[in-house]
Amino acid sequence: MVEPGNNPTPPNGPDEPQNAAPRKAVACAAPTVREFVLIKENQRYVFRCAAGDEPQLMAQIATLVREPGNGLTWFDAATLSQQITQAIGDTLKKT
Repeated sequence: MVEPGNNPTPPNGPDEPQNAAPRKAVACAAPTVREFVLIKENQRYVFRCAAGDEPQLMAQIATLVREPGNGLTWFDAATLSQQITQAIGDTLKKT
């Protein structure tokens, strides 16, 4: 039985030496997740990425467009690109 105040796990974790300096907690803001939606006929395409990863998302969308049979066109990619660019611009206006 563990009594209050007695922590059976070392402060640095179970696999770290007891004489290691204790870790300090660092407050980090949760990354902002951006969501972009394309509704086309009966399909709803949802794309998500972390703020700052928009260029990689745009590259992935271009890759999807090049693959036959997924139903996405270059016009769809342009529409999503406009949404992504607008979101980036809105973020820049806030800073």
